[in-house]
Amino acid sequence: MTIKDIAQLAGVSVSTVSKVVNGKDENINRETRERVLKIVKEYNYSPYASVKHTGTAKSFLLGVMLNGAEKYGRLMAGMMARAKESGYDLILCDSYGNSDTEQKNAAMLCRNRADGVIWDPVNKNSWKLSAYFEKYGIKNICIRKEVGELSGLSYEKMGRAAAQKLVDLGHNRLACIYEAERPDEVCFLEGFRHCLYENNISLEDMVEISTIDDTAMNRLLLKKVTGAAGAEPEQIMCLYERLERKKYKIPENISLISLCPDEENVFLPIASMKIPFYEYGRFLCEKLICRLEKLNEKDNFELPLFFQQESKIAPPPDHQKKRIIIVGNMNADIFLSVDECPQLGKVSVVKTCTVFPGGKGVNQACGVARLGREAVLIGRIGRDMEGTMICESLANNHVNVKGVLLDDREQTGKAYIHVDREGESGISIFSGANENLCVEDVRKNELLFKNAAFCLLQTEIPEETIAYAVNLAKRNGAQIMLKPSAVKEVSASIIKEIDFFIPNRKEMSLLCPQIHSIEKQAEYYLDQGVGTVIITLGQEGCYVKNRRLSRYFPAADFPAIDTTGGADAFISALAVYLLDGKTLEDAVQYAVCAAGFAVSRQGVVPALVDRNSLEMYRKRADVVQ
Repeated sequence: MTIKDIAQLAGVSVSTVSKVVNGKDENINRETRERVLKIVKEYNYSPYASVKHTGTAKSFLLGVMLNGAEKYGRLMAGMMARAKESGYDLILCDSYGNSDTEQKNAAMLCRNRADGVIWDPVNKNSWKLSAYFEKYGIKNICIRKEVGELSGLSYEKMGRAAAQKLVDLGHNRLACIYEAERPDEVCFLEGFRHCLYENNISLEDMVEISTIDDTAMNRLLLKKVTGAAGAEPEQIMCLYERLERKKYKIPENISLISLCPDEENVFLPIASMKIPFYEYGRFLCEKLICRLEKLNEKDNFELPLFFQQESKIAPPPDHQKKRIIIVGNMNADIFLSVDECPQLGKVSVVKTCTVFPGGKGVNQACGVARLGREAVLIGRIGRDMEGTMICESLANNHVNVKGVLLDDREQTGKAYIHVDREGESGISIFSGANENLCVEDVRKNELLFKNAAFCLLQTEIPEETIAYAVNLAKRNGAQIMLKPSAVKEVSASIIKEIDFFIPNRKEMSLLCPQIHSIEKQAEYYLDQGVGTVIITLGQEGCYVKNRRLSRYFPAADFPAIDTTGGADAFISALAVYLLDGKTLEDAVQYAVCAAGFAVSRQGVVPALVDRNSLEMYRKRADVVQ
């Protein structure tokens, strides 16, 4: 094959072929250049002796200089595959961390007239190699921004992602395993640290380990670490083996994540995050070829971040118990004590005025937490004094507030509650920030639903938010409890998904004005798809109906001081004791006792019962067994 043959096949002149293969093709259009190069590569046209100019003729040879090539098998595989697709050969050199070897490798590639070089610097002095290659007309790409992490293949991002995975599952006592002399792993550590800082986790609680030895193990156990991640599978596997010898279960006691350079690591007994070396190798080779052939090149490598063996990552031990999630309203409850509730045309004199944290979402969350179960609340409050008061109350009651959002547009919701001398109450609601609790707020907190047994909902937030929360809870296997209030109907699409529908007598009358019998009202909602209907009846107790049970339960024997929070206390206790494995009948009896305790005191959150007290009152209460 001669240059004339190439010219004839390409439909161009010999001069054009000569210019293309010798890199003098600035004035030749892209289509012609690509056509000529394709034919040259297909017919392996070499060495072009009659037309080439020393130092400028294309050799279709690429050089790769790595620093420890044994670590980059998949990287090389990606480069080789991409080079082969474009008709290039590769020469691989390993500098082994030695500057002299690096210089010799560079000289050898220049002697062999490599068209381009991809290189990994040994140290800071290596940067002068770029000018050295350019002197010989060799295009080159250094795979590091500095003598630090790989350019585009960000270990810092991977460190962040690994830490965030653990944080999202509830871990806050974490360890990072790295080797201080490896720049990539130092970058992994920095990303890990940044993630903890961004999630308000103290870096003082983090353990940094560069060598897995007895001292390191003692630090891990002393700090009660529940999650660890590292950049080297060998180190993490060493940690895994030591933990197993100490009878630790993975991931029940501690979750481990390792970066892995290839698909073979899916067989590791730990979770891993793939380092996309193969894809990165293809990207680097393609970038160099585009420069050589004057094609448009991608500026940045799009780093895919995904985990393998995710089932081997678990929440920390104290989060592995099933939780109860509450999506609902958050208010400042303003209690006004009066002889009679206000009526049109009459003035009611307020005897006392007190302010408590409240709203059905807050009440139910605190009720669950007081009874010893993890309560997770999703809701909105304003950036105001009332919002601060509510946050302090939730913290004091150990409610998980990861789903609580601060609203910059609206103030915290308020409930003006008139309580008469009989303990009955009338309520006026200012929704405030509750009206802004939207679908996106719930979607952002999807991970909170992962280990939920029950989802408690109320109708004092937007209906589309309720519908989305119902759908999300069902997808995660949680049962739904819905408390309807201040509504005349609940959409059929929501009703059919409800496991426990819990209105009071007045609320049920609004929902079913055409039906006057409590039993028939309950039957109506069972026919709509509800699993169990519980109608609370104040001092008369409650009525429970499902397909196997139809029964009235009497109220507990407590004096009624303020009935405002009775239903919320009831629902909280019902969910907790069902989660504890009690039968529905037993759980309801605990619930009526919790409601009686709550209405015997003023306010709601301050009046909620704790588990020890409820167990004691339950034994003493005159409740039908």
